[in-house]
Amino acid sequence: MGKASRKKSDRRAGEGPSRAEVESKVRQEQVQRRLAAALHQPGLGDALRKVAGQAAAVRTAAGEAVAELWGGTTPVPAQVQQWDDGSLGDFFFTEPVIARAAEAPPAEVAILPPPERMLADGSVREAIASVLIRSVVFDRLPAEGPAIGALVAQLAPVIDWEAGYFGRHLDDDEAEDIVTAPVFLIGSALVEAARAVIADDRIAPVVEFIEPVLDAALAPLGLSAELTGGAVARALACAAARAYLFADPADTALLDQLDPDATTSENPLETLVNDKLLGPRDALLAGLSVLAALAGLCRTNAVSVLPEA
Repeated sequence: MGKASRKKSDRRAGEGPSRAEVESKVRQEQVQRRLAAALHQPGLGDALRKVAGQAAAVRTAAGEAVAELWGGTTPVPAQVQQWDDGSLGDFFFTEPVIARAAEAPPAEVAILPPPERMLADGSVREAIASVLIRSVVFDRLPAEGPAIGALVAQLAPVIDWEAGYFGRHLDDDEAEDIVTAPVFLIGSALVEAARAVIADDRIAPVVEFIEPVLDAALAPLGLSAELTGGAVARALACAAARAYLFADPADTALLDQLDPDATTSENPLETLVNDKLLGPRDALLAGLSVLAALAGLCRTNAVSVLPEA
């Protein structure tokens, strides 16, 4: 469910696994499939040890990738504020994709490897995405600022590679690659952020409330005038609906209106790129700006972003 606490998961109308949590465990799931196959093979003990070693290697690779980006300096995790149980802050900042980012280095400290290594190693790409999330969520750096701009410039070959996957069907190997790509990971974080912001409210008033917030977040980027807060709010709501079940008739009616042909993506940034509202190279900065805005809304012990009536 994306939360360890049953109380927390019950509070949400959304049901089913957190998409960010599922996507971040693709490689672990591959290991589990190998384990299932191993159970039917001779030499079971050797097979189990091999699969267990592969699972440990995945965890080790992720930790080593983050450590590598610190460039030999002593890691200083971001400070994570504690929020009341069940609050917006609690839900947002305990999402795995957000919480893990606190361990990554700040943008000013991070040392990115050469492009060929970033393209070849999914663990490195995931670690870099954590750097970007830490920068806008915990360190509160502006997405359009020089520190993040320098990182995004270095990521240009990776972003160009990832853009080739947008809007088309992927085979299993391609899917395993794309879930470690930076734009996709930021988009996955946005799905969980949108779910946290919607909370127990109906989608329509939340979408209306966040539209001007998103307009303000996008304004400094100087992107297309067609990329409005309303367009982003639509992409967020539809992506969240692909990851979670919204059963209230008012929610389902709105979602049918927002996505009548079911053409939106489970990743809001991909939806905006496919709709020609956002260029692939701008998707990362736009996603980070939106994530920062949603994080700002969730820095509270309140249970709703909507003003009290």
